[in-house]
Amino acid sequence: MGLLNKLLGPPNKEKFAVLFVDALKDAGDKRKIEFDKSEFRLTFSENNEERGVLNLSNLYFEYCNVEGGKAERKRCLKEMVRAALSHLKEMPSDFADASYDIRPRLWTRSTFEQLRLRQQIENGEPIDWPLEPIGEHLYLTLVYDLPESVRSISNEDLLKWGVTFWEAREVAVSNLAESKFVYASVGDELYASNTGDSYDATRLILTELIEEFKIEGRPIAMVPNRDTLLVTGSESEVGQTMMLEFALQQLTDQPRPMISTPLTIGADGQWCDWSPEPDNPLYDDYRRLKLGWLQIEYADQKQLLQRLYEMQMNDDVIASFSVMESNKGLSSYCLWNPGVKSILPKTELVLFVDEESHEAKSVSWETVQEHVGYMMEPLDVYPPRYRVLNFPDQKELEKMLAM
Repeated sequence: MGLLNKLLGPPNKEKFAVLFVDALKDAGDKRKIEFDKSEFRLTFSENNEERGVLNLSNLYFEYCNVEGGKAERKRCLKEMVRAALSHLKEMPSDFADASYDIRPRLWTRSTFEQLRLRQQIENGEPIDWPLEPIGEHLYLTLVYDLPESVRSISNEDLLKWGVTFWEAREVAVSNLAESKFVYASVGDELYASNTGDSYDATRLILTELIEEFKIEGRPIAMVPNRDTLLVTGSESEVGQTMMLEFALQQLTDQPRPMISTPLTIGADGQWCDWSPEPDNPLYDDYRRLKLGWLQIEYADQKQLLQRLYEMQMNDDVIASFSVMESNKGLSSYCLWNPGVKSILPKTELVLFVDEESHEAKSVSWETVQEHVGYMMEPLDVYPPRYRVLNFPDQKELEKMLAM
């Protein structure tokens, strides 16, 4: 059985990369293509100039999970290659011609932050896409969507068309609202999308549609991946339980994971981050999910920052975002060490290490900001970090610990 799987099953990562490169060349891609094994991605260059990067992780996951055997995987690979070459196709020069195929698309904010850091490391072109924040961890962009490919719309594209982002956004949202939307519901407790067109998560922005759902209280939503939108009510413990279980499954079992932080519609009609109240029986479960997700986000960021700092010969120490469990529950924390220039993540607790006893004593982030915030320089990164060049003196430490 093992030999049969080896012969008929999906290839390993390196063989998949070779398949993908061969398929790109067969489709007419003339660029120089190199496989970066450590990052599991392809890099493209032309005339000794970089022409792009393609991460293979999500594509490989989708390829390996295609049902139907070798023939279906071959079809899947062909579609992936077509999408990868979509940037080579020109969009209509007239906005009226392009407007029918413009859609909004939701992305994680970290996608753009990691891309920005990679471009700094590799001296690539800066991102030129218009980005609209949705809550704290998501961005909305615009794409030109054809059956065979999807291409992101840049500020340069909007300038050529002579329209603003908001004018194009209005058209894109209208197109999405008029498209088919398939969803299932468990009573009035939980609504789950099932359209399968890669825009289910993006339908989060269709607040008028969501507010028509018969739920208890305010809408609470999650978008664990781009093909999933979950909606329940702020007063439905049953719905929140089902949403948590379903989101966990989608985050771990499906490609292209997004965020594990729920959102709600605020008083201004805009989406904002939401978490259960401490007396909610699900409070700890949702916190565990959020903190675990943030830990991954910060770890990915730390890896890229370290590469950038090594290149810049910057000796700042990038502190880790850690999570600990005590009799008071889960807490995130970071270490602020004496005598070290550190880059701290934003955590719930800051642990100060005593130089003599080497004991670590914790202080809440709010207390630290109140007393020694002048020592903390916010960096222009996401997730947020702060550079600290000094260490609080004994009197300041005692004040904070007393709080």
